[in-house]
Amino acid sequence: MIRDSRIAKYRRMLAEAPHYEAWKAAALELDFLEGNAEWKEAFASDLYHYELIHDRLSSLKQYRQHNDFERLKRALREGLHHDLGNMGNPALYTRSRVGTKHLIEEYITQVCESLDFLCDHPVPGFPLADKLQFFRDTLTSYGRPALLLSGGATLGMFHFGVIKALWEKGLLPQVIAGSSIGAVIAGILGVHTDAEVPDMLVPENHNLKAWNYLRKRVRPELLRQVSGQLYTIMAQRYSGDVTIAPSYRPADFRRMLSNPDPDYIRRMILAGERATWPKISMIRSHARISKTLERCVRRLKQRSRRTVALRLVTDAGPGAS
Repeated sequence: MIRDSRIAKYRRMLAEAPHYEAWKAAALELDFLEGNAEWKEAFASDLYHYELIHDRLSSLKQYRQHNDFERLKRALREGLHHDLGNMGNPALYTRSRVGTKHLIEEYITQVCESLDFLCDHPVPGFPLADKLQFFRDTLTSYGRPALLLSGGATLGMFHFGVIKALWEKGLLPQVIAGSSIGAVIAGILGVHTDAEVPDMLVPENHNLKAWNYLRKRVRPELLRQVSGQLYTIMAQRYSGDVTIAPSYRPADFRRMLSNPDPDYIRRMILAGERATWPKISMIRSHARISKTLERCVRRLKQRSRRTVALRLVTDAGPGAS
């Protein structure tokens, strides 16, 4: 009985969490109370090929310990797949609220550490130019995450909450596209730097006059057409490797063509964040390797530019003006 009351308590905290840290703390307590901590510790499961993941993990560790660069390169170049051994199976990220099988998390960590090791350490017979090409090719074959923002008129303000949750965790993809209001929000995000994103997410900083402008000019026949399209938006099913979808209520229909105000935008941002937090573990698992590859490419490009600049200075000689 006490256990049931604690579960109910943490579920309420989960639903009412004002930020990710509060949500995660409640989620971890629930994982413990519901037996999910033990599930994460156990390797075996019919949800993925745990023997394959374990073997790949052991090989990477062995190659690094023995500085076997050739085998390490081959394992990273030819053996990286975002769904290796079915480890991208969504069912692996719905049993537990935070994290998944520790074997999967350890394998991804080992891959990222191996990539950083290969990037940052001198490797015999592996010059900088070849190393840069290696990481570029590996990134291209592995792929990058992308974020697609759907339409929905003023309900699209939900997307700002998704963006906020991903940005705060360093998981916002570089590739972002959208449809209708989703395209507008993708465009707004695209013209802001990382440093400007927090200000972009403040409702008072938005120019809301555009909604008044559009509303005054909607003709009756166009309004009927738009209403039919909005119903389609409300009823549509969303699908992707990771889908973050709002929970619509009948009252939301009335808001779709209403003028948004700062309080409404704040509510929609929080709704977007709360819908994203349960997906953070899966998104991080999907994106961590590609983001490590991207960082390695950036570091190697910087080293290449410094090398070229140093060579130019050296070639110019001490007496050059």
